[in-house]
Amino acid sequence: AGVLTSKVPLTVCGGGHSELGVMTGSVLLHMSLLNSIECYPSEKKVTFGSGITLGPLSRAVGKHGMAVPIGTWETVGCGLVLQGGVGHLTRFASLTADNILEVEAVLPNGEVKILNANSKGDDEELFWAIRGAGPAFAVVTRITLNAFPVKSLTHVRSIRTLTNASSDAQYLRKCEKVLRALPNHQSCDIIIGSGDKNTMAVGLFPMSLNGKEFENSVMKTLEFSSSDIQECKYYEYPGGSLVDTAGKSEGDDDVAFAAQTAAGVLTYMRNLYVDELSDEAWKVLIEYFMKRPTDMCSIALQHTGGAVRTTEAGSFKCRNFEFSLVIGSLWMEGSNMREKCMQWADELWDAMLPYGTGTYPADVDNFRRPDKVESELRLAFGENLERMRALKLKVDPSNILKGTYALID
Repeated sequence: AGVLTSKVPLTVCGGGHSELGVMTGSVLLHMSLLNSIECYPSEKKVTFGSGITLGPLSRAVGKHGMAVPIGTWETVGCGLVLQGGVGHLTRFASLTADNILEVEAVLPNGEVKILNANSKGDDEELFWAIRGAGPAFAVVTRITLNAFPVKSLTHVRSIRTLTNASSDAQYLRKCEKVLRALPNHQSCDIIIGSGDKNTMAVGLFPMSLNGKEFENSVMKTLEFSSSDIQECKYYEYPGGSLVDTAGKSEGDDDVAFAAQTAAGVLTYMRNLYVDELSDEAWKVLIEYFMKRPTDMCSIALQHTGGAVRTTEAGSFKCRNFEFSLVIGSLWMEGSNMREKCMQWADELWDAMLPYGTGTYPADVDNFRRPDKVESELRLAFGENLERMRALKLKVDPSNILKGTYALID
């Protein structure tokens, strides 16, 4: 409380995945010791400290035959939980933030609040705001989430070598039409990146919850057969990787966006929510990938839609999107590739903006794109932004919790 009332800017670190969590002249509050997990299978919920990371959380609930709608990287922290959260259950259960049942939060004035659906007045507004923009309003110390009875999933790894931007775009557009029609218990992420022997490849990763079968038409379009289908416990899913990952689990250093967590690798990520993509939009993605500055760069489209479109629980505004587009630009430390890699990611993001419907709040970057903050905030929160700013002036008028973006000056 003393820190919060000192009017010194405060930086809160959960998983530590973002360098945006470090702010010169601020006090760093590391949440790692708040790592308890309490599972309540009969009530279909889980309560955990905000220092927990997603891997231990997923495994803990998995041991009770449940799953929580969280992100896919094991070492990501609760910044994801409070600002949206896209993962393999999103299409089925909506965003992580939509599934928050209760939080314990410390306000900038040092007051501790328990916020839930029964909160009234300003507390009701705070509970609304925290589910989408939590780091801007409070230091959240404990969270309770919905949990769902998901014991297993069936999954497929279908890899295709990229050969021609136009024909590859037509193929992906055909796949997209099939994916949009999938039932909510099925989804299919798409990754464009470097495959085995550094080939340029696209991977489709269909999955189905609790062993439910894929339609034959889906299998035909996505080019897989029943012999390609594998089954595992939900929390042991090996992840969508373009290279062979036998025996690995998602989040390991050499799985999916492998290099992101490797020593000496630097990362710049951009995010955009997109809905229906044309042949031209797919062609833009492929052509930009083909001129990527390093072989570690990749483009992922996390399949969403489904329950996201029909759920609106907090300040997270964007609902009309079928994919969360994640641009991963990676380079080796000391390679002098930072500027080129960041430029590539920003230019691709700009090229896809006409197809965008929103952006991940954590993607708003006051440090590296200060001239774009207002437009990106508008894209992230839409008409909710003014309501959020009014609440911010009430609970944090000194803007102690400015984080990566400032809702107020």
